[in-house]
Amino acid sequence: MRAGVLLLPLIGCSQAEPVAEGIAVPCVLDGGASEECRLAETGDGRFVLHHPDGGFRVLILSDGRYETAAGADRAVNYDGGVMVADDHYRLTAP
Repeated sequence: MRAGVLLLPLIGCSQAEPVAEGIAVPCVLDGGASEECRLAETGDGRFVLHHPDGGFRVLILSDGRYETAAGADRAVNYDGGVMVADDHYRLTAP
């Protein structure tokens, strides 16, 4: 009987939506409407900005400023945020 009680919550969890890692960061992607991205630290000095549509950007914190880890687009730091191409993220250096 006890195993059945423990099994029910496990079944419910397996059908739940996955929880995005990181902290919520307001963002504007491709010059569109304001959305919520997720900022997660990878542990090796990189930060991943997850977009709601599944896209992402990888940044590195260097001398208190964010830089892109790869790709042709440069990160532009401004007061209260970072811009990469047409994507804007409201975040500051930790």
